[in-house]
This record gives sequence, C-alpha cells and structure tokens, in this order.
Amino acid sequence: MSIKLSTEQIAELLYIYPRVERGVSDSIDTTMRMIRLHNEIYGTGYKERTSCTSCLSTVLKGIRKLYECI
Repeated sequence: MSIKLSTEQIAELLYIYPRVERGVSDSIDTTMRMIRLHNEIYGTGYKERTSCTSCLSTVLKGIRKLYECI
C-alpha cells in the first residue's frame, strides 16, 4: 500500500512524531493532532479524545510507519 502525503501532512507528521515516539505524548493537543492526522491519512474514525490504549497504540503504529517512510 502506497500512501501519498501532502506537504502539510508531512510537516504535521514531522511536528507530531518526535513528541509521541516513545509512546507518551507531551500533551493532549499533540495526541489529538496525531489522531486527527491518522484519521485523515488512513480514513479511520478514531475519536480525538479517546483514552482507549488499544486505539492509541494502533494510531501510534500507523504514525510511526508513516514517519519511517519519509
């Protein structure tokens, strides 16, 4: 599966990933931005304020995969 990211999405990814890469976000805002970006790119529907650890783990894995490809 090949995903084409816009310049804005790449900039957002570069901002977000260093703040969440260890599995702990630096703020609620960063977590919400991560989920919003994941939903936009992958077409998912995770709630931005979710506290579901499984959901957050899935989102982080998706963001990590994107970051490693750029």
